[in-house]
Amino acid sequence: MREERIKTFTKGVFKIFMLFFALFLSFMLKPGTAYAAKTEYVEAKTYEYTTVNSAKIKIQSGSSSNYTIYFIKNGKTYTKSVTSSSTVPSAVTNGTTVYYKAGFSGALYKWSPASDKTEKIGTVKVGNEGSFLVGGYGNNLYYSCMTEDYEAAQDLYVYSLKTKKSTRIRKWAFYVGVSGKYVILEGSHGDPSPTPMYVYNTSTKKNKKLVSKQLGGTTVSGNWIYYAKVTKSDLSTGIYTFKVQGYNLKTGKTKTFAAGLKGYYCSEITNKYIIFNKAGSGYSYKYTYATKKYTRYNG
Repeated sequence: MREERIKTFTKGVFKIFMLFFALFLSFMLKPGTAYAAKTEYVEAKTYEYTTVNSAKIKIQSGSSSNYTIYFIKNGKTYTKSVTSSSTVPSAVTNGTTVYYKAGFSGALYKWSPASDKTEKIGTVKVGNEGSFLVGGYGNNLYYSCMTEDYEAAQDLYVYSLKTKKSTRIRKWAFYVGVSGKYVILEGSHGDPSPTPMYVYNTSTKKNKKLVSKQLGGTTVSGNWIYYAKVTKSDLSTGIYTFKVQGYNLKTGKTKTFAAGLKGYYCSEITNKYIIFNKAGSGYSYKYTYATKKYTRYNG
């Protein structure tokens, strides 16, 4: 009898444990919770689709100030009409929800394509020349605010979907990408001259300078940041000697993939190759690390 009571008691405890465990999982996996929200938001491009989590998004212009956001998922196409005067609207998505705004309007909207529900959720800063969404992760959306009438004068902000407040990450900085709680930004995206690159920690709210001089084309993939670090500058020719490196956000370690390359602005960097303007050629070349060979790039 004693053994049977122990078995019965043990079974009861086990059932209670499984019940609480099931409830815990249902809470953690419930849409809208912090767990489910840990996904990246990508920026919608104009005329060209961007893909994220099996969904595609783009912004198409119409007549005058009328634009359309196209969202495709599971073979279905959803559209949202947006009016934006003087500048193209901006939008980001995680493959389920779309956030968008017009360039000179601070109003931020949330659009759920599946239900076609749209609601204004807050207001972001506009600046002197408008602002636009560039990315996001979890409960944070990132946007650039134009402070002057030229491209380099952009301040990068983070908007919290929880607090509905904006915080400036850095003045005159361009968004490169995101990896979890880390935001990667550089001094002047698209500028052929070397600029610094920073990693912003959204938990500590601190910027860390990763490199003082890099040539653009930085890629963020998982925990890795791939970039071209300038080692020597020739101001008379505008040609830079650089090495390709990768920084692991998780381990804090740096890996060098290639060194002694000469050229200027880079357009794409991965752990396999780099595409950049090669010195003395006037063209873009793809350099493969494993073979150490150059291939003319026409993409």
